[in-house]
Amino acid sequence: MTTSPIRAAIFLPALEGGGSEHVALLLGESLAARGHVVELVVAKPGGNLHGAVPANVRLVELNCERSILAVRPLAAYIDAGKPDVVLSVINHANVIATTAVRLSRHQPLMLPRVGFPISRNTSRGLREWMAVMLARWTYRWADRVVCVSHDVAADTVAVLGLPDDRVRTIYNPVIRPDLHKKANAEIDHPWFAAPRQEPVLISVGRLSPMKDFQLLIRAFARVRQTIPCKLLLLGEGGERANLEALVSELGLRDHVQLPGF
Repeated sequence: MTTSPIRAAIFLPALEGGGSEHVALLLGESLAARGHVVELVVAKPGGNLHGAVPANVRLVELNCERSILAVRPLAAYIDAGKPDVVLSVINHANVIATTAVRLSRHQPLMLPRVGFPISRNTSRGLREWMAVMLARWTYRWADRVVCVSHDVAADTVAVLGLPDDRVRTIYNPVIRPDLHKKANAEIDHPWFAAPRQEPVLISVGRLSPMKDFQLLIRAFARVRQTIPCKLLLLGEGGERANLEALVSELGLRDHVQLPGF
């Protein structure tokens, strides 16, 4: 059985260096390799991953100063490009994309992806609460909502009041052909130079409150009381200044580094 190629648009606020952005790039590359036409549509130009867009995926930049301003330009893109399906992979991008599809004359399938339990936002402040309310209103326009685990799917159904049959679990794509090659590559960092005296702990993720790297740093400080070791936090985000301040406060500047993206 053969299927006809589809035209897919994957929407992102920007090509920043987060896990969801990596998922979007890998998904786009894989769909294009299977003969589908894939366009990666970003609200804001630039970003750490701008140079990582696969050669078989066309990049479309809407040139918006803020991602929230992308609703009308994205709707215009949908009407002009007429994709068969629009995918979005970040929660606030899902609100933008579902609204843009709702406003467009051309009506593609709309598939937002939920990457973490939405219920975590309900008690984190007014802004987060409003985001949940917007999701509750706009996700009902989606043809299906894709969740990265069964627990996230159950949370999405409960918090947003969606029917069970509108929500699907599809795990994140994480294994790519060059994974093992990269895993065996040399590490250019003095903490890994031979002979290595102390174990090095590594954590990778966006520097955001949700990741709770402050808890990790405090736990690391307790571990160092009995076990000499180092800690590398790989990633970038709005919590950098707070994390660096905590590292200094705990006297860990020689033992914790935040090299960035």
